[in-house]
Amino acid sequence: MASKRRGNQEGTINKRDDGRWEARMSLPDGKRKSFYGKTKEEVIKKMRKAQRDVDAGLPVISEKQTVEIYLKSWLDIKKHRVDPSTFQRYQYLVDPIIAEIGLVSLAKLSPYHLQALYAKLLEQGWNAGTVSSLHSVFHDALKQAVRLGLVHRNITDMVDPPRREEHEMEVLTEEQVKLLLSSVKDDWFEALYFVVLSTGLRAGEIFALQWQDIDFASRKLEVKRGWQRTNTKTSLSLPKTSHGRRTIVLSQVAKDALMRQRERINKARLEIGDAWDTTHDLVFPGKRGKMYTFKNFNTTQLHPLLKNIGLPLIRFHDLRHTFATLLIGKGVNIKVVSEMLGHSNVSVTLRIYAHVLPHMQEAAAQMVDDVMGGIV
Repeated sequence: MASKRRGNQEGTINKRDDGRWEARMSLPDGKRKSFYGKTKEEVIKKMRKAQRDVDAGLPVISEKQTVEIYLKSWLDIKKHRVDPSTFQRYQYLVDPIIAEIGLVSLAKLSPYHLQALYAKLLEQGWNAGTVSSLHSVFHDALKQAVRLGLVHRNITDMVDPPRREEHEMEVLTEEQVKLLLSSVKDDWFEALYFVVLSTGLRAGEIFALQWQDIDFASRKLEVKRGWQRTNTKTSLSLPKTSHGRRTIVLSQVAKDALMRQRERINKARLEIGDAWDTTHDLVFPGKRGKMYTFKNFNTTQLHPLLKNIGLPLIRFHDLRHTFATLLIGKGVNIKVVSEMLGHSNVSVTLRIYAHVLPHMQEAAAQMVDDVMGGIV
């Protein structure tokens, strides 16, 4: 069928031999853009939308780019920009998106697609926190798509992800900390408890400590690396941010505990001899010098200890929370606490430990009374 021209800058429309309709229009760069559909009205609608985009100075979006094609290309770029464990998590979160809506045109992606996806994942047993993380990853990916001109808007901004179920923080009191530390004498991980409760190190950081990271003369500990787990292996890697790499001044009790730990390790090495693994020279290894599988620490070490002495069955990460809460409660500058924890900024620390601040105000008021009381 002959083409029908629709007037100045309105393009042409014709019916193809395969029965579909095709509309063509000229773009500002001189190129011709085609739109296809089952009916004449459909292609006219597509062409008019494209013309409105051109008039608004927006790029004309291709319908050939699918969600799957785009997300796979986005992952290819991310693979070289993030650490292996982060990339693996991206893959894990992107997979269900591709499985459910991968064939949808990126240009036609709608809030409905995301709402249906999230509802289905929740029905399949995904928890709200993981679906919320999936939403965040998808948001980052589409943010890049907007920059590249592949879509005009980030559709994730129009959808509310499921609300995360926050894990309730559990911390030990001063008296409970003293009971815990007095109960670990001669324990293989005695020094570990002293270090985590006086530095707030993460599990991946404390189990990656090497003896070269500790300067006993200056009482300083350097956080230079951490264990990263993937599906296939666990390996040492640099901190994810510059704030993660930090130097911490050790308390005297932590230093003394580490000196006892060094004696404990040296004794074990002499007993085992060549069977001792010296690959990483770890401060807190397993019984033969190899990396301790710390993901099982709660169930194999911490919880049996806590149960035996009658303390709440908190997680290892709650020991880090205990450290921070006690320091903030004692009036230590929040910026100092934030730096010791390796947070990216103080606002992160304030958000996590906001529950401590009201008590600090009470203490501050008491300090004012102590200074000014009795004047009048």
